[in-house]
Amino acid sequence: MGDGRRVLTNQASHHIDMLEWMMGDVDSVYAVSTTRLVDIETEDTAVVTLQFRNGALGVIEATTATRPRDLEGSISILGERGTVEIAGFAVNEMRTWAFTEPLAEDEEVLSRYSVNPPSVYGFGTRRITITSWMRSSTRAASWWTAFRDGAASN
Repeated sequence: MGDGRRVLTNQASHHIDMLEWMMGDVDSVYAVSTTRLVDIETEDTAVVTLQFRNGALGVIEATTATRPRDLEGSISILGERGTVEIAGFAVNEMRTWAFTEPLAEDEEVLSRYSVNPPSVYGFGTRRITITSWMRSSTRAASWWTAFRDGAASN
């Protein structure tokens, strides 16, 4: 089995970067990769399990072997007090933003960010990106801080 560098660094690198940004540092990794469906010199499929420093677990699945056409990736975070799913080819479409204790700003999230932009470049300078919004949002700021500090249930 190969080392997965191609499928993980070429196809999944932005998702992995965003996952680490949201969840914090990784303490342990276990990965398996293989070439099964595409006649190439490197891996076409990889599966990775992660344990983050805060105790959360993660799974990454990446492939170049999807047929008949490519599927976009997504990041899903499932917690005891809420669920977030960010999808789209450029990780720029909010599909799920649901919490057991809603805030007033939560209503705007899906209406504003649930549209997959027409290209990987998003909507340009007229709209902020999901990641910049997450950095400024009251809920996102406290949620990400809680995860990174190991208080995932806050």
